[in-house]
Parts: sequence; C-alpha cells; structure tokens
Amino acid sequence: MASSQSAPHTTASQSAFPDAAEADDAETTWLHAARGKVVRVRFLSGKTLAGQLLAFDPHTLVLQGAAPVPLLVYKHSIEYLGVDEPAAKT
Repeated sequence: MASSQSAPHTTASQSAFPDAAEADDAETTWLHAARGKVVRVRFLSGKTLAGQLLAFDPHTLVLQGAAPVPLLVYKHSIEYLGVDEPAAKT
C-alpha cells in the first residue's frame, strides 16, 4: 500500500549543498552593502576592474567604470570582489 504522507520537498541544491542558501544570503547581503560603492573585481584571467556597483542579479553585476557606459559583468568570470576603500590614515 502506498503511504498518503509525502516526503518533504527539497531541491537538488538543497540536498547536495545544504549551505547553498546561506551562501546566497551572504552574497546578496554583501552586494547590497556594496551597492553604490566602488568595487574592485578580479577576474579569473587575472585582470582587474574597478567601478561603482550600480546593480546586480543572480548572474551579473552592472559597474560604472572608466567606460562612458555601464558594463555588464558575468559573475562566472569573477575570482573575487572587494570594496575599493581608501586606506585608513594613522
């Protein structure tokens, strides 16, 4: 006989990567805090780009750098991001 109870619904990412939701929350929190600030992007190629973070979605960032138009950067090409703040004076 089949049971009338159903198994809890989980997605593949939830079962394979239990911390995936927390990682996404950390990324989103970081990006919200960095929005409007100048960020430095290091690409997997080793090149870097600095620009003001205008917007983001799950796959891309929009940066206003030295180019006359905003740049759309795909996250899969990024090694890391950092907020480009001036060093504190001592």
